[in-house]
Amino acid sequence: MPKRRFRIILDGEVYEVEVDDNLLENIEDILKRISKEKEEERPPQEEKLSIDSNVIVSPITGKVVEIRVKENTRVTEETIILIIEAMKTQIEIKAGKNGIVKKLYVKEGDVIKEGKPIALIQ
Repeated sequence: MPKRRFRIILDGEVYEVEVDDNLLENIEDILKRISKEKEEERPPQEEKLSIDSNVIVSPITGKVVEIRVKENTRVTEETIILIIEAMKTQIEIKAGKNGIVKKLYVKEGDVIKEGKPIALIQ
């Protein structure tokens, strides 16, 4: 069976693959499925863009090591929402306002970038 060679770049890594001609028609379906899975991992666009005074954002880039509240938890300004670890230092992130945690945008183990949403408090 004739084979075709392809160079695939995935997340910055380069892969050389050989594919039988009869399998080529399935590649497009596979790539669509991978793309859809990656899309589903991202928060919905409207949530990413709704950063306002009710959204707590990460002051640093780091790993979420502990979440201390759940959705629908009542919090005060001093309530610790979660702990982020960066450069072997743990930073407590407080609610900063009174209200109810309506949405958590992260889970334990996530790496969050500076300025990205952590929680919605109303």
